[in-house]
Amino acid sequence: MNMKNITQYHPDGTVYQKWRLYIKDGMVRRFSRFTMEGELASVGRFGSPIESGFFDSPPSKFMEDIKKKHGDIKGYKFSYHNSPSKWGWLVETESDQIIIVPAGWWVAGPPLLDDTGEAK
Repeated sequence: MNMKNITQYHPDGTVYQKWRLYIKDGMVRRFSRFTMEGELASVGRFGSPIESGFFDSPPSKFMEDIKKKHGDIKGYKFSYHNSPSKWGWLVETESDQIIIVPAGWWVAGPPLLDDTGEAK
């Protein structure tokens, strides 16, 4: 079994917590989450295994679809929407925030930050 560490960001771009993924045969089945102080926050298992590549970058098939429907992509980060339990890739376009999860994506609302990085 391999392990991979990733960072989850608050939607405003600040670091929120660290994840440790447990990978077997290219699939993530279990995870641990840690506070920024390194304390264990939670341990869990996904209902269905997730391809480990999902945690490297947003799936290109979803990014292409988002670009076609919502225009240029300004950026993305591993984050969450409304609650850290609603984790995924937070993608920002000129007019929308979009969340990508392993099964698909949805429009979460307007961007939180303006072009200078300040809160709207």
